[in-house]
Amino acid sequence: MDEKLYELRTYQHVHSLDVRCVTSFGIKNGFVTGSRDKLAKLFVENETTKQFDLEQVYKDAKHYIASLFVLVNQQNESTIYVGSNDGLIYVYSADSCDLRTKLTGHEQTVCSLNGDHQSQRLISGSWDKSARIWSSDIEIAELTGHEAAVWATCFVNDQIALTGSADKTIKLWQLDTKKCIRTIQAHTDCVRDIKLVGKNQFLSCSNDATVKRWNLDGSLIEQYDGHENYIYSISLIINDESNLKFATCSEDKTLRVWHNGKNQQSIRLPAQTLWSVCTTLNNDLVVGCSNGNVYIYTQDERFYAPEAIQNQIKKRSLKLVYKCLN
Repeated sequence: MDEKLYELRTYQHVHSLDVRCVTSFGIKNGFVTGSRDKLAKLFVENETTKQFDLEQVYKDAKHYIASLFVLVNQQNESTIYVGSNDGLIYVYSADSCDLRTKLTGHEQTVCSLNGDHQSQRLISGSWDKSARIWSSDIEIAELTGHEAAVWATCFVNDQIALTGSADKTIKLWQLDTKKCIRTIQAHTDCVRDIKLVGKNQFLSCSNDATVKRWNLDGSLIEQYDGHENYIYSISLIINDESNLKFATCSEDKTLRVWHNGKNQQSIRLPAQTLWSVCTTLNNDLVVGCSNGNVYIYTQDERFYAPEAIQNQIKKRSLKLVYKCLN
């Protein structure tokens, strides 16, 4: 049986400026967006209409939103972390737009957030060249050693973390000692995102237009070529070392789906920049773009957008390509 491809489900104009980051909500089928307009927003699927309704607007940041993460605890409660260009991390409970607290410590833009649901720890990366570990909203470690901005952060477990930087390297950290235990000369340009695969592997993407798959010992397993410009974001669809499937988005205006080493699908979108992609609980893909829109793609035929809308988006995408070429 052939595997179903992704098709447009819907698109929504959600911000007045670039949607710089998107992340899965975690406890319901939905997502959070962050924008240059200084707002973060929570959208949750309406069980009746199957549309994504706006649930909350988080508006305390003084500058644009650069990163997001949703941490889910054992009681199935979500905490939303919003990283900003003002160097702060804003913390909210999912059921309220009231600011719970602010995490201070970074001196420049907080451009990466990731978390470990089991230990309830958060890791942040910043233009100030550092990464920081937080527990119960208190800083417990600062990781320094990169020579440029830390664009990517990822927990391996509660004792080990990965960071990727504009210095083109990836570092593996022992958290109890705060020491770097391995530096990988990973890419020929800025490392933009990292995702853990299983327990012993990870993916990285870069401004050098490649995605790479690594063992934790720093040995390269595979390189994925196909994008023609900066790759900003990776989202796992099937997190299985023997059956790996993931999505990427790029400055080349494409969303790409990769399965077992092959570029299974390439979808062109009508936006200059595709900043971020996430996978929702039902495996829909949400892409945040420079035109203020999110585009949502699904494998579920019941939710495919009408053919006229799909054709409209494809025509707009081609028109933008021709405009850029001319």
